[in-house]
Amino acid sequence: MKQQINELTRAALMLAVLLGMAWLPPVPIGIIPVPIVVQNLAVMLMGWLLPWRKTAW
Repeated sequence: MKQQINELTRAALMLAVLLGMAWLPPVPIGIIPVPIVVQNLAVMLMGWLLPWRKTAW
């Protein structure tokens, strides 16, 4: 039970980080026409910090 609460709390914090990074504006790079967004970093951070069985579905 305690492990489930821990995983749920961690997932909620990662969602808050993702939503916080969604407010940041994209970073335009002059070489390519597509701007770089920080949400990609948040998704990689989620995959690194959360258990892989919980993030793979």
